[in-house]
Amino acid sequence: MRSKLTCWIGFAGLLIALPAAADDVRYVQQNGVTYRETTRVERQPVVETVVEQREQTVYTPRVTTEMRESVRTVYVPVVEYRYEPRVHNWWNPFAPAHVAYHQIPATRWEPRTEIVRTPVTYHELVPETRVVEKPVRKLGFADQKRIERVAVTPVPMTPSSSAATVARRPVGSVGVIANEPPRYGAATVLR
Repeated sequence: MRSKLTCWIGFAGLLIALPAAADDVRYVQQNGVTYRETTRVERQPVVETVVEQREQTVYTPRVTTEMRESVRTVYVPVVEYRYEPRVHNWWNPFAPAHVAYHQIPATRWEPRTEIVRTPVTYHELVPETRVVEKPVRKLGFADQKRIERVAVTPVPMTPSSSAATVARRPVGSVGVIANEPPRYGAATVLR
């Protein structure tokens, strides 16, 4: 029980210590009317967008092509011409047979080594640091002054000339309008 009482006393002390947000009240007279003018300062939440610069690592693809040399073995045809003897007219009994030499191509395959330049393509991701502008929303509070006017006393009634003119006129058709021609005859004019 004692701890609850201590808690309530501490809470009441905290409430007294906090500054009271009192309204500023003043009375203003304008055109014969008294207004109560209440000035109140309120804290309104304000959202503000700020552009911050941040560093960001971006990986960009880069393609590199280089020429790589390699050794390979290639078989190349080599053509040589040789003389080969042939016997002609060996089948003809009426003509003498004779030997003639003819050039005959002989193809053989020889291995040769050659250096070949082959293009090789590399795909790689290169890290790149960039400064990026990024909008960031920040929440803050701003004091806003609000003035409220309420009429306290009514508008005083002053007699106006138009109201008096209406009240002085006779009601109905009893009165005579000036410069009006007679209605029934000259003798029956009411004055």
